[in-house]
Amino acid sequence: MLRAILMVPWMLLFLLSVSSVVALPAAAASDGDLDTTFGIGGKVITPFDSYTAIGQSVAIQPNGKIVVGGVSYTTISTGDFALARYNTDGTLDPTFGTGGKVTTNFGAKVASIWSVAIYKTGPHVGKIVAAGDSTASGLNVFALARYNTDGSLDTTFGGGTGKVATSFALPGNVNVTAQALSVAIQSDDRIVLAGNTVKGFDFSCFDCPANNGFNFALARYDADGNLDTSFGGTGKVITDIGGFSFGGGDAAYSVVIQSDGKIVAAGYGNPLASGNSDFALLRYNTDGTLDTTFGGGGTGKVTTDFGTTFDYGFSAVIQSDGKIVVAGESTNDFALARYNTDGTLDTTTFGGGTGKVTTNFGGTDRGQSVAIQSDDMIVVAGNTTTPTGSYDFALARYNTDGNLDSTFGAGGKVITDFGGGPDVGHSVAIQSDGKIVVAGHGGATHTDFAVARYNGTEPPSNSPPLAVAGPDQVVNEGATVQLDASASSDPDNNALTFNWPVVSGTGPTITLSSYTVANPTFSTLDDGVYTLRVTVNDGNGGEASDEVQVTVTNVAPAVNAGADQSLPFGTLVNVSASFTDPGTMDTWTYSIEWGDGSPVATGSATVGSPITGSHQYVVPGNRTITVCVTDDDLGQGCDSLTVTFVGGTGKITGGVRFGNNGRGGFNVQSDDGVTVKGEMEYHDGSVNLHARTMTVVAVSPDLKKGSFAGVLDDGRTFVVYVEDNGEPGRNDVFKIWVEGTLLNGDGTLTGGNVQIHK
Repeated sequence: MLRAILMVPWMLLFLLSVSSVVALPAAAASDGDLDTTFGIGGKVITPFDSYTAIGQSVAIQPNGKIVVGGVSYTTISTGDFALARYNTDGTLDPTFGTGGKVTTNFGAKVASIWSVAIYKTGPHVGKIVAAGDSTASGLNVFALARYNTDGSLDTTFGGGTGKVATSFALPGNVNVTAQALSVAIQSDDRIVLAGNTVKGFDFSCFDCPANNGFNFALARYDADGNLDTSFGGTGKVITDIGGFSFGGGDAAYSVVIQSDGKIVAAGYGNPLASGNSDFALLRYNTDGTLDTTFGGGGTGKVTTDFGTTFDYGFSAVIQSDGKIVVAGESTNDFALARYNTDGTLDTTTFGGGTGKVTTNFGGTDRGQSVAIQSDDMIVVAGNTTTPTGSYDFALARYNTDGNLDSTFGAGGKVITDFGGGPDVGHSVAIQSDGKIVVAGHGGATHTDFAVARYNGTEPPSNSPPLAVAGPDQVVNEGATVQLDASASSDPDNNALTFNWPVVSGTGPTITLSSYTVANPTFSTLDDGVYTLRVTVNDGNGGEASDEVQVTVTNVAPAVNAGADQSLPFGTLVNVSASFTDPGTMDTWTYSIEWGDGSPVATGSATVGSPITGSHQYVVPGNRTITVCVTDDDLGQGCDSLTVTFVGGTGKITGGVRFGNNGRGGFNVQSDDGVTVKGEMEYHDGSVNLHARTMTVVAVSPDLKKGSFAGVLDDGRTFVVYVEDNGEPGRNDVFKIWVEGTLLNGDGTLTGGNVQIHK
């Protein structure tokens, strides 16, 4: 369906190609004249030794070399991605691919490049991204490839293949086709594709209400070629303009990125289901949701009717002041619209206060691509028909108010013939020296890549700025990081604008206080390593970038075990500890070491919730309890408290028996908590213990547990722990330690009785 818009009959013609390129001496020329230092008289034809080759997009590398992408058809129905790179004089660059040319097969019937972009900064600087579609079984998918500077596929991309194919098919709806028609590279190296897809269609019922035809389709990829699931939840977003016309529908032909990271997609749509098409402009937030601050009624969408049947937006660009210019066609004329940053038409001066401009070249005209000069003049390239019904390149330049620039070509317009055949200009780019490059296809008897370069307005001398992102930083988690690019400068004293993308990060996602100031801040929730890039722009085409690395280190939890305790011996000891940790994304575990060799208490911990535990000591003496909290990065904090046991009042009496051998009796009492009197004996066949010297006695408030200690007649120390479970001779407990050694296991009685009194 959309092929019918772009692949007009000239694609099937065979025209003469010119393969040799000879540079001619430069001559004095005016803006709009062909640049005779480029190719032959300002023009270059490049065949691919194939059935036909169509150039569809052009981009300028930082070193001035020119990259053109398109498709090379090997037969009338099979084709591959095709790229050519040219030196600044128009000769093919032999260091690129094979003799300056590269073709890439996607394993499909046809794979076409519709858009190319080049990394200007960062670790991938100079690499080429090509986007388009790949066709198999009659259905198209988004196709994306990344190339190294020598034209080889970048095997760090697309899982080692350098290529990515993305289907927009939904479960149960396999009849889905998709085309990527434009690509843009974000400042954080992520890649955005825009085009069209069928959101849902029942091909057995053309008029079914569920059918909504073609829709805007966007996909975003990370720098490795993986779909970015922070965009739309799946990495893909589909948007219906609102209406359906079979054979028509909506399509995004151009995508550009604002300095704040928002994504602008331009194309056309059928907003009233009338069968007519209007310019369509949509703006998305960085997460893929429509920007409700853009367009009427908070929809994020704008449509513009030029008062004719068919209005197609094919290309968009953002001016230095943030205004958006869209170029295309309005029923066989060049068409331009300029929008304010909120999506309203710019009715100040543009287009005589209408915000819209149309230009007739005398034939059937289509504006295919738009670019902005450094002086904000607008250049639109496309094609127009000839009196014989063929096509020629068409180029127009507009003043900032939308009027044609009379100093350019003939009244602001230029037409270029490549030698008799259908010559179609698809894409325009402006070099740093102001010269204008238009790429498409043309020739005399064969359709090949066609490139023309025109003289343009050379921008004022401008030295690039210096970007300084500041020194690398190492901070603790929980800290607020202050970025500082204030040392950036411009030798021409131009005011600088700033853009701070987060290039990479191993920790949780960070959000800057602002992405467009010199000194933004961000909070750190957990440890990680982040790379941020500042790009400074001087407003005159000068741009520079620098990166800073911020390492966020883990901070161990800070633990408070609680206050020291002084308790009567035998009393149950309760611990309630707390902790803090600036790493709010951490998870934690705790341990309580009781200090008497008993098992360590462990569990999960949460900031703000107490860590609790209880323990019964059976051996007198002061104890140190240690509470530790460990985070998921193995950072550990510990704190201790001391429990001091003091004697109490009470009376413990009893006679005990253990099987056939163990027997004992005791009567121990303290009335004032200081003086303890009593006697104890214990025999089990291997020991014969007797004590008349008691040092401490303690009983629990519920009179269920108690302990006493003293010195045996032979001078050794002992401790006894007892439990009165209320049933004489059954389940009572008597445990005895001598010099810290337990003599009688779990101490459960087989006979006798323990009694505890207050």
